[in-house]
Amino acid sequence: MKNLVILFCCVIMAHFATAQEQTSYVKTIDPENSSTILLNIDIPAGVKEWDGDKLRILVDVQHQEGVGSEVLESLMQIGRYEVMTGKSGKEFIIKMPGLNNEIVIGDKTIQEAISLLIFTPKGVRVEQELDNTIGMRISKGSAFSEPLNIEFEFNIPFVASFGGESTAKTESKEAIDDLQLQVDEKANELQKFVSDMATMQQQLENAYKDEMTPEDHEEVNTLMMEIEQKNQDLQNLINELSNLQTQLSDSYGRRQ
Repeated sequence: MKNLVILFCCVIMAHFATAQEQTSYVKTIDPENSSTILLNIDIPAGVKEWDGDKLRILVDVQHQEGVGSEVLESLMQIGRYEVMTGKSGKEFIIKMPGLNNEIVIGDKTIQEAISLLIFTPKGVRVEQELDNTIGMRISKGSAFSEPLNIEFEFNIPFVASFGGESTAKTESKEAIDDLQLQVDEKANELQKFVSDMATMQQQLENAYKDEMTPEDHEEVNTLMMEIEQKNQDLQNLINELSNLQTQLSDSYGRRQ
């Protein structure tokens, strides 16, 4: 739970940080005509329907300031972002086991924030709450015969990385200005949300003691439940901001 909170906070804070060196690459995978795809990764995810005909999975990776290209290259070489696949019956399984480990350089732990955004063609369904396994299950009426892309983006400003494609009528300048205002307001809301979550995270850290009494355990459990609810609310804010940013990008593109 504590690790998940740190990831969420870092993702949003990266949006307000100074941009670092940008790197990206695309991994193309053949789902082998599977009826479903299990994305067996314990990472926060948003889902967005788009007008493309292929499934896209965007992996947004943010590191704390000071992590340069040499460190990133080393992480890639040791397989931190390696995508492993397998098949169980008619289900295609995607894993990234390298993400389960902390990044430690010397005596310093490097903070890394990872989030997913799944772009789904029409008719594709994503089930995010699974009873018996970690991750999310992706399905549609027919088998997945087309290759899918897993797109990694490293240290690219958060909102800029969540582009999508859609079709809509050309909006007026007034409509674009209104969208820009909504984006700014939502970004400010997220910034305050992150500040509140950071306070709750500190409260949770302080609640842990070497010798815990029943009252201490009760306080920790209460805080963890509140933080879990905050995480759910935060995911909704992420999706709302992503949708607004995509609309705004589309509108600017049509006016050029």
